[in-house]
Amino acid sequence: MPFGHWKAATFVGALRLTGLTTPMVLDGAMNGRAFIAYVRQVLAPTLAPRETSSSWTTPRPEDAGRAAAIEAVGAQLFILPPYSPDRTPILLDLVNDLLDMSRVEAGLIKLDITCVPIPPVIDDVLVSLRPLA
Repeated sequence: MPFGHWKAATFVGALRLTGLTTPMVLDGAMNGRAFIAYVRQVLAPTLAPRETSSSWTTPRPEDAGRAAAIEAVGAQLFILPPYSPDRTPILLDLVNDLLDMSRVEAGLIKLDITCVPIPPVIDDVLVSLRPLA
């Protein structure tokens, strides 16, 4: 029960190589004004010149302040296209992950837990994003 009531709460944050940063919890659903306020007051002050911020949110005229706030600190905003192969399979992947978890819980799949160093994984993600930028 977020904030002691049964209403929705929205969490937004930035994922960096060093981990999750600039977290913000909003009472209720995110809208354009709230997102621009988050970008201007929370995210943009943490960006360095030449950093890239990416978004899955399709830009709308009322979101113009988002790009301006990011570009004002010398960073750049990269928006994934609405039908980008990097964006559209997300829901399908989520459903498949949920199905896999239910198979694990039912004992139909045995997990093999392996330690994976995170920096090479992040490097691979960055290499795959560079051609899109």
